[in-house]
Amino acid sequence: MREQQIRSTIHCEVIMQIALMSINLPFNIIKSVFKNRQVKKRNYSTNKKEVALEIQLNHAHIACLFDEDHTCDVVFIFLDHPADMIHYHTYCTTKYPFDESVNGWVYNNRCIQIHTECEQFNLLIIPISLAKQLHGTSIP
Repeated sequence: MREQQIRSTIHCEVIMQIALMSINLPFNIIKSVFKNRQVKKRNYSTNKKEVALEIQLNHAHIACLFDEDHTCDVVFIFLDHPADMIHYHTYCTTKYPFDESVNGWVYNNRCIQIHTECEQFNLLIIPISLAKQLHGTSIP
């Protein structure tokens, strides 16, 4: 049992580090870093045309969203097994401070949040400034 906990913690750490390092990287760099993985480019539209890059990892996939300069500014982590979310919650709780004002953990000017509103649990990594805007608080 202890060995599986260690593997789960290491897996969470690897996935989190991949997601966190993707923030602020250009589209082409991310695509080239993951050239040996299954990568899909998706176009979607909110109020403007935007691009997402979905990357399949072991037991999860990440979706990087890009701004108008083709720089990653948002990352979603989708888990293949929803039960794994407990490992991510435990990992984030032990690794990062929790900030009530953004309802998430804070690391390197980023906010890590768990979202349960949709049919699939996911983690969301966004700039702290955006998290504060979404939660209606002013940025100090």
